[in-house]
Amino acid sequence: MLTHTLKEDKKKANTVTFKECYDKEWVALLNEQASLKGFQCVLCEQIAHNAIELTCSEHEDYQDALVIGEQCLKQYLNEHNNQCPVGNHDNCNYMKSRTIRNLVDELTVICPRQFESQLANNQTKKENIITETKQYCKYKGGIKKMEDHVDNSCCLKPVMCKFKDFGCDATLFDFNFEQHQKSQMQKHLGLLLDYIAVLQQKLDQYQLKESKQIQEIETLRLKEKEQENEIQMLKNKDNKNISPIEIVLNKREQSEEKGNEIKSVQNHLQQDSFKQCNKITKIVDDGDNDKLSIQSPTFNFDLFQSSSKLLQTFVGHTNWVYCIDYSTFGGDDGDDSLLCSGSEDKTIRIWNIKTTKQIKIFNGHSECVNCVKFSPYHYNCQYRKIVCFSSDDKTIRFWDIKDNKEFQILSGHDSWVGCIQFSPFNCGQYLCSASGDNTIRIWDIETATTLHIFKGHTREVGCIDFSPLQVNNNNSNNTAGIIGGNGYTFCSGSSDGTIRVWDVETLKQLIDFEGHEDIIRSVKYSPYEPNTILSGSEDKTVRLWDIRSKKQISVFNGHTNWIGAVDFSPPFVNNSNVICSGSRDNTIRFWDIQSSKQLHVIKGNCKENDGIWCFKFLPANNNTKNIDCGFNLCYGSRFGPIYVWGYFHPQIRIVLSMEQNVIKISALFHIQIVLNALDCCKNQSISWFRYRKYPKMLCAMFFIKKI
Repeated sequence: MLTHTLKEDKKKANTVTFKECYDKEWVALLNEQASLKGFQCVLCEQIAHNAIELTCSEHEDYQDALVIGEQCLKQYLNEHNNQCPVGNHDNCNYMKSRTIRNLVDELTVICPRQFESQLANNQTKKENIITETKQYCKYKGGIKKMEDHVDNSCCLKPVMCKFKDFGCDATLFDFNFEQHQKSQMQKHLGLLLDYIAVLQQKLDQYQLKESKQIQEIETLRLKEKEQENEIQMLKNKDNKNISPIEIVLNKREQSEEKGNEIKSVQNHLQQDSFKQCNKITKIVDDGDNDKLSIQSPTFNFDLFQSSSKLLQTFVGHTNWVYCIDYSTFGGDDGDDSLLCSGSEDKTIRIWNIKTTKQIKIFNGHSECVNCVKFSPYHYNCQYRKIVCFSSDDKTIRFWDIKDNKEFQILSGHDSWVGCIQFSPFNCGQYLCSASGDNTIRIWDIETATTLHIFKGHTREVGCIDFSPLQVNNNNSNNTAGIIGGNGYTFCSGSSDGTIRVWDVETLKQLIDFEGHEDIIRSVKYSPYEPNTILSGSEDKTVRLWDIRSKKQISVFNGHTNWIGAVDFSPPFVNNSNVICSGSRDNTIRFWDIQSSKQLHVIKGNCKENDGIWCFKFLPANNNTKNIDCGFNLCYGSRFGPIYVWGYFHPQIRIVLSMEQNVIKISALFHIQIVLNALDCCKNQSISWFRYRKYPKMLCAMFFIKKI
């Protein structure tokens, strides 16, 4: 019950505690015995700490107050089934006695360590305390202030020897610590050598054990080889009856075949579910049958390369445009194609692609907007047009375009949030986010909670991308994990110069690609070959990586400033071997994957653009019967405008004339269109010649017999 008793602790020995009742002899050194009588605990007869008074009617006959220390009372009630410590009855009343507590706190006492030292000097000196140099603590003060003195300013505060872990149990103080270290140097050296000898002995035992295990493994291998030879000999015998060994082998092969069939069916069903989920469209029963458009146009790169020019400009942002996204919804006119964009000016804007008019603006973020995405989950599951966006304010927000209201915020990152990506499975229910806090998070949009935090990068993570379904995934575990996603991975690019690949199902890092010499700004999976990753960096290079070999495939050099965005071109008519990259050098460059050669360059206006941070391929929204190249290219600029490049052709005039019962049709066509059409017109009489005004156009003369 002595609150100042010196108790041993693992980290520091002889620590003074102030929880139990105070030693009466210690308090009586500077106070009269008579004045302490009303403060004594009825259980331990020491000075009550945190005094509690018994106020039960059973004790009205007592002249003096019945005072008990709080710790003593708790211990007694716990050991005696809550019976009264004085009358042994139940349901006794207790009350904190603030008056007695204040009076006890004001009692003047000496340092408790000095008191223990005086007691020790009157008895046999303890063996583990060095007392050659005497030290005296002269502190006197109230009990309430004594705890601060003991912890911070007492000169008798014990200090452990630096060689305690090696066997030195001496308890020291500040005044004799250096003296002990010098006088016991030989002893400490011996303890250290003994410790090293013990470690060496353990190491020898481990090595001996390891050697025995290696021998056992080798013996087992030899036995396994012998058994395989015996099985082979038995199989080679020409016996009509099937041997027991063959039966076992046949059963094993059959079970393996059934297991493979089950896995194949599971993968097939999972792929079908993913495809069905991604094709979900919601039809409104209003007679219009409006629904989400699913189009698969092809990209005529030759046409785009030869005759593309600036088609549209979206004006509204006043600073860097960091991100753009595109989606087509079912609208009142049957085609609601929208573009969203986020900027350094802290705003998100929604644009009508047909008219280039801004239809909505949202400025809920307090910092710049780093990434915007249309939410497939809310449209597929709730038929709502929702934009999701991230910012330097550490949050991810969801905005309802129709209601023009923010309705959900995801908070958890400790720094800015960069790229965000919706999962390509489960209808986009899960969101992946990269952050300046060096982590990546997976969120459940439905519950607005973090499901997992991916840690591994040593610096900021700025870009991520989900893979297409990888049917050749080597993960043999068929469990669903936290969010499912069997067959999917995602990659991340960081300021630490690495690209890391993570398994969505097991939540583990699979690959760490190294090669870039600076910050990685953009990463993309190939939509045509899921085992290929494209990356762009501030080291001015574009690189391709192979997941299967875990190696870099090729490097594309040509940009003169750092690269902000990379992507694979939309599918070609015959192949898809083109990638593109946007850079601070104010260009978007197209590259051939096989030869690593540059195919085409789009140069922005140096004064108006001042570098390209983001771009997006948009399906060419051409309702006329004129020829287009399938896709247009949209990109954001330094000072705010968003530009759309696409195929441009002059007005084509068709002339019909009648000559000797033959209809002659003259028309102007692009060379590539002509070459594609030759196979369809083998039976027609066609004459071709160059047209001076448009060098890459041909004039066609069709001669068709009149019916």
